[in-house]
Amino acid sequence: MQTLRRVFIISTMALGLPAMSVSAQTAVHATIAETDPKVESVLHANEPLSVRITYQSDVPLRFQAAGYSSGVKVQKSIAMNTAPSYPAGSGKAIAWLSYAEETSIDEIRITLSDKYWKQLDTLSVPINMRWSGIMPQKWRERAPWVTQLNSAHQNMTSQAIRASASGNADGFDILDILIPLMAWTIPLYFFLQMYMLKKYQGVWRKAALAPLLVMAPLFTYTGIALFAKSNLWPLMMLFVTPVLALYLIGVLICKYFLQRAQA
Repeated sequence: MQTLRRVFIISTMALGLPAMSVSAQTAVHATIAETDPKVESVLHANEPLSVRITYQSDVPLRFQAAGYSSGVKVQKSIAMNTAPSYPAGSGKAIAWLSYAEETSIDEIRITLSDKYWKQLDTLSVPINMRWSGIMPQKWRERAPWVTQLNSAHQNMTSQAIRASASGNADGFDILDILIPLMAWTIPLYFFLQMYMLKKYQGVWRKAALAPLLVMAPLFTYTGIALFAKSNLWPLMMLFVTPVLALYLIGVLICKYFLQRAQA
């Protein structure tokens, strides 16, 4: 349960390289210190390009990565880091992005914002990175600093979401109720799916088949993520299955009332 909770929380919130520094007028200085992998590399589908950032600031900062090709932002099939608020002072931060489809970028930009999401400036570094669009048979080993900074990044994301989701002074946390409810919809969905496919005929059976168009690729994705030992492997299942279960409940209710009206 604690692992599931952490996965949920994390999800709802990587050489010395030349990089543009933030204006001194904002009392912020940041540079791109290193990337993992190096600036000229080929990655498999969904493998992250991580960026290590060093900063000194009088205000808390958020960092978000984006890939560009010939000056145009590449947005297809992108995944990127959450952007928790890093504390003021001197520190290190991480930002990352990945693409599921075959993609090439020639520049990575890191947007710097304050804790209220007001953009302060952008770091930029030329890069020659390509994603093959093919799932790897074995995930590449990441640099030690990626693991270290990712852990700190996830802890900050967790703390920020816990603080915003916390309830009254007695310590009630809505996530303590929400996550188990979402998890229970997974067996509920499979029960309803099998029951309705077995019992329904005609148009009602076709209506009951519709969620399989989503569940089949989702189930495959979840299996691949689990095999790859991703700590986020149940995340998509946790978010999508409640919607599919509610859809089947809706079909069940509609069929019941229509049959009563025709009786």
